[in-house]
Amino acid sequence: MDFARGHARFTLLYEQEVMRLMRIHHCLSSVARQSGIYVQRAERIYHHYTRHLEALPVTQVAHRVGVDETSARKGHDYITTFVDMDTGAILDIADGKGADCVKHFFANHPDPEAVKDFPAGMSPAFSSGIHRYFPQARITFDKWHVIKLLCKHLEALDHKAHTFKACIALLMEDLSAFFQANDARKGRAQLCFIAHFAQEQLGKNPISATIDKHFDGITAYFDSHLTNGLLEGINSKIQTIKRIARGFRYKENFKKIIRFAFESPQSSSNFI
Repeated sequence: MDFARGHARFTLLYEQEVMRLMRIHHCLSSVARQSGIYVQRAERIYHHYTRHLEALPVTQVAHRVGVDETSARKGHDYITTFVDMDTGAILDIADGKGADCVKHFFANHPDPEAVKDFPAGMSPAFSSGIHRYFPQARITFDKWHVIKLLCKHLEALDHKAHTFKACIALLMEDLSAFFQANDARKGRAQLCFIAHFAQEQLGKNPISATIDKHFDGITAYFDSHLTNGLLEGINSKIQTIKRIARGFRYKENFKKIIRFAFESPQSSSNFI
């Protein structure tokens, strides 16, 4: 029976403990400090047992895919994660954000036609990419992003909508209640009424324009019942990993630790 890897300085049991700590901390310096070893040695152990996560291909056929971007480092440097909304698994990670990332995911997906739903934010770049590469998929805009955007438009119209601001705000509160009640017929009717009322009282305005432009994506929630809650939770964990590690010099290492953090320990045969 082997007690250590060839040319390794530690036993398999010790390396198993290092990987267990990595599952908890997701930070090589923290694990090295807790284990009493140099960071470089902890790094060699980690990279040995996570080689399968480098340039990981998309193998899982997902029917409902969430997409969200996160900053890789300070400045305008982003990565975009694609998530199976049914299992919470990370399907793919692309550099950048927008339509090019959707194209990357389309090229990597084993069966693009299988994707039926795409919950997403209201980014025009993501929407255009989804329409182009996944025309069969239904886009669902997150209801909380919708309400937040409409309220933001209302605040910006304060000088113009002073008389009607209270009425429109009340209608938006009703819209929020309809979202929570999952009443599709009343929700669609309420959304139309808000757009028409704002148009009638304010003329050309961003509230009516937003509703008219994104009506299908907003009302798709009543059928798909998808939100960005899962994506926000994943993004929060990713940002925590980045903050604990104090950033990553190489983007590929950042993407690899994300795959590692959201991979089930039982799903890999490379661990001890």
